[in-house]
Amino acid sequence: MDIGIFSSPRTVDGLVAAARSAADDGFGSYWTSQIFGIDAASGQIVWQTGEQVEDAVHLLGVAGDRLIAGGRRLYWIGLNRQDAGRIKHVWPDSAAQPGYGRGVLSGDCVLFPTREKSGTKVSYCIQ
Repeated sequence: MDIGIFSSPRTVDGLVAAARSAADDGFGSYWTSQIFGIDAASGQIVWQTGEQVEDAVHLLGVAGDRLIAGGRRLYWIGLNRQDAGRIKHVWPDSAAQPGYGRGVLSGDCVLFPTREKSGTKVSYCIQ
């Protein structure tokens, strides 16, 4: 199993957010991910997510008090004291996993590439 950091860490208010992912081959046939909130001054882990973000391999950025991570889905993760490390929203919220590539955070909007029957489409703006 190959384990590593596949996304650039993000920093906000003295916290470093980093994603750790593992795959059993180089083609992503099995992914498991965790996202950590690390105190920038001490290096101590402040919070970490569980299996609910198993496919999140990209940290897109911070909007308000949420870290946005992506993979086959988008995840909004709380950063404030009472919600730190908790998944606040997932899109899509169904069993569908349409993500195809890395999303882009632009202000408070996420542009998220999806694969559709007619090909790749980049038209989702989720706020």
